[in-house]
Amino acid sequence: MAVLSFLVVTAGPYLAWQTVISSAIFDRVWNFALLTLLVLATVLFNFSTKGYTIYISGLIFLNLSALLVLSPAQNMLFSRKPKDRNLESLEIIRSEPEGSSEQDGQKEILIDIVAVHGLASNAKTTWKHGKHDWLRDFLPQENIPARIMAFNHNTAWESDALTKTLYDHGNDLLRALDRVRLTPEEQKRPIVFIGHSFGGLIIKQALVSSEHVREGNPGHGLRNYVKGLIFLGVPHKGSSFTIGGEMVSLLGRWKGSSIQLLEMIKRGSELNRILHQNFMRFVQRSCQLGNIVCVFEAVKESVFGVPLTHVVERESAVIDGCDEIGFESQHRGLQKYKSRKDERYQFILGRIRCWVEEIK
Repeated sequence: MAVLSFLVVTAGPYLAWQTVISSAIFDRVWNFALLTLLVLATVLFNFSTKGYTIYISGLIFLNLSALLVLSPAQNMLFSRKPKDRNLESLEIIRSEPEGSSEQDGQKEILIDIVAVHGLASNAKTTWKHGKHDWLRDFLPQENIPARIMAFNHNTAWESDALTKTLYDHGNDLLRALDRVRLTPEEQKRPIVFIGHSFGGLIIKQALVSSEHVREGNPGHGLRNYVKGLIFLGVPHKGSSFTIGGEMVSLLGRWKGSSIQLLEMIKRGSELNRILHQNFMRFVQRSCQLGNIVCVFEAVKESVFGVPLTHVVERESAVIDGCDEIGFESQHRGLQKYKSRKDERYQFILGRIRCWVEEIK
């Protein structure tokens, strides 16, 4: 098996080098698997391996399996379900309070509420607990003079990922708002943003971008009308869970996966740090820290019932100087409420009511 020895000598150093210097985790794993396969195959066929043949053969089988799964063949191995991505970019859930009338003085809309879901999710399921969606089922019953809206963005990264950056998604939000805030009264209407996880970063990016918008363009003057911000588990300083996401993205390489947005929320991300820095300048000139609520997850994620860690740690989810509270749920449950009596829902409702009262 001189061919194998030749490949190890010639291709081995290159594969080892690529394993070390490559910036993409997929390339590192792929090159390492190839290098390991060559070395094991060479040892098995060129040297005496009595007593170890079965083990080396097993390792070769595992390497071949890994290469097969990471190859384009995965598109045949794993079926793909079509995804519905034809949702409205900004869904108007309720345009006026239920049961309002000219006599009770509640027909006039005083505030806009805009909810933004997290990474790789959608506006139809994010806010839903079982059969109940608090944006659609609970909030409209509260007789708050508000127009309720949900922004839907496509931030899928496991497959068919777009090439849009966080900056692009922020501008999409500005344009979507511009399409529904048409009249002079609507353009000057106070607005409350609610963001879950990555959705909070999209809100922050939109507000920062609005600072540089020229008059007559989407987002101009928005900072004058931001009344409140509710951040639910938003990774202002990043999340350590992106490492797991990068590993999962390996299986979606040939399905169009991308870790571009995951890179934005990695611990130590320079882009995230600069965004937060610019956002804090925006806050000083706009709604002020007193009108920001930061919710952190008080329950750790668990594997087989063993609590391990938080998706977004408290020190990352909380902005110094703002109103902070811990919800007794894991990260994916911070924005899901089972009833109108849920204490977490009542807390958010209470903050919205306070902002509405300040406007009246």
